[in-house]
Amino acid sequence: LQVPLDRYNVTALASYEVSPAAEIYARGSYTRSNVTAILAPTATAGFNFTISPDNPFLNAANKALIFGDPGNLNADGTANVGIRR
Repeated sequence: LQVPLDRYNVTALASYEVSPAAEIYARGSYTRSNVTAILAPTATAGFNFTISPDNPFLNAANKALIFGDPGNLNADGTANVGIRR
């Protein structure tokens, strides 16, 4: 996977011999990077939670889907639901 990358580098070097025994030098650099990345949503693989049949946010269709098969219920009547991606 490769994301778009814009990178600019500039380097400047200078030296000046003042005398045979002395030299002045300078070095400067500039770097700019721009990365544009659009990431996918993070997976919630492996996240399980328990739902009670008394949950007021469940409509009749969802309640029938989750609690309709007695083989999927816990001993206390709740059901485990997992979110997978």
